Amino acid sequence: AKRRRRKGGRAMKQVNILMLGGKRCGKTTVLASMYGEINKALSGTSLKLEVEEQTRRALEEAKSSIERKMEQFKVPLTRVEVDDNPTSALKTYSFRLVVEGGSKIPFRIHDIPGEWLTDSHQNEVKALVRDCQVIIIAIDTPYLFSKMTGKGYGIYHEEYNKPLEIAN
Repeated sequence: AKRRRRKGGRAMKQVNILMLGGKRCGKTTVLASMYGEINKALSGTSLKLEVEEQTRRALEEAKSSIERKMEQFKVPLTRVEVDDNPTSALKTYSFRLVVEGGSKIPFRIHDIPGEWLTDSHQNEVKALVRDCQVIIIAIDTPYLFSKMTGKGYGIYHEEYNKPLEIAN
């Protein structure tokens, strides 16, 4: 991981986090939701999250998109709609965890398109897995539990959540 200098000359290691999961399982939605709630969760602690401006704008837009979708669901659902704004390229979001007293721990969350698990980007995914210290695996839970099989998970889980591709 890259090292960044902080005041006093001590190097702070940048933490890299990979958001991994099948296509349209909600990876970006989870990130936008986490971003929207994290400082509330950290309230009363000695920690605070700082967000780089480009990351803030991107996650605010994702959050607004989610809110617009939720408004649409207030009307009875008459059809299934595929995500109209899928992630098509690697997106990297930059943050700093600020510890009371001034220490800052930089970290980046890398959000990949779910299609990368099964297309020509597999080597890039493997490189990210090697380079990241933390991996978050997003699972579309309706597919995990819908129409349970004798395997202990839903019939659509392997097709949509891609657990075998993630494991490999």
